[in-house]
Amino acid sequence: MALVEKLRQADHNKNEFLDTLSYELRNPLASIRASLDLLDRVPVGGEQARQAREVIEQYTAQISRLVDDLLRVTRITRNQGPYTYILQCSDGSYYTGWTTDLDARLKAHNEGKGARYTRSRLPVRLVYWEAQPDRRAAMRREAKIRKLKRNEKIMLIDSLAKGSGEKYLD
Repeated sequence: MALVEKLRQADHNKNEFLDTLSYELRNPLASIRASLDLLDRVPVGGEQARQAREVIEQYTAQISRLVDDLLRVTRITRNQGPYTYILQCSDGSYYTGWTTDLDARLKAHNEGKGARYTRSRLPVRLVYWEAQPDRRAAMRREAKIRKLKRNEKIMLIDSLAKGSGEKYLD
């Protein structure tokens, strides 16, 4: 019965999200459409035409950001990377890496097939992850996190654990 309730809640959340998204997309599209109509009626080089182009550029950028965010959310919910992650090893130390599949990579680490560092510190557990737009960004973020001191890594992990919880796994 709990599973059915969870599915209903997930469906409700999805519908609320789609409703909000519809408004977030409709408003900029209405401004773009009005600006295009204005461009048909005003002189090409005039001030009104310039303002209309600015509105179109502004709202096109906003829609692009929304679509990029949607793609990131879709990748996260489908477990498609790339991701930057932090593991906590059995000795309490932290290991940072990147992957395109969090589940498979965690399994590989715990089977001793991951990084040399984690092989002697099993089991490991995933304590932090971030979805990245591409592999290059994941590698850059990994390098930045690796340079952090231990207490800075702990603060990074804790700050997300106290926040939305989306990037923290227990």
